[in-house]
Amino acid sequence: MNSLLEYASSLSRETKWYGDHNENSRNLILTAGHLSMVYENGNLRYISFGNREVIRMIYFAVRDTEWLTVKPVISHEEFDLHPDSFRIIYRCQYMSGDINFSAHFTIEGNPDNSLILSFEGEAMKTFEKNRIGFCVLHPVETCIGESCIIKHSNDDLETSEFPQIISPYQ
Repeated sequence: MNSLLEYASSLSRETKWYGDHNENSRNLILTAGHLSMVYENGNLRYISFGNREVIRMIYFAVRDTEWLTVKPVISHEEFDLHPDSFRIIYRCQYMSGDINFSAHFTIEGNPDNSLILSFEGEAMKTFEKNRIGFCVLHPVETCIGESCIIKHSNDDLETSEFPQIISPYQ
């Protein structure tokens, strides 16, 4: 597909997530300044600056001890949408086996082209996990071999490049 609008218009409620049908799927085209994207089931997809896709998807994952993704149940979605900004808040419950995790999310897109994603989570009981947090997927077509600057949590900068071939440690 050539554009975000073409993609968004092709989406249907028949889209399958986590191997089953999600009848509550809500697909919205959003803008944050010059950024455009699709909001779908708590995730931001196809984030583009103009005609260039810069991020394929940002999503939140709870992974069990086998690295399987625990399906979220989304509730209490609230949308505050404007022509060049937005704010979305919602709750998710993650339950599978021993895992019982509840989270409250806020996603903000601002007129200055910034995105802010945050969550507050609570383990409702003790459980083992392999990951709880945001995941960022980059578009393969435009990133392979390209240089990038990585900003670490301590504000240190590292120059690197996207790999030609993805390996497990990446």
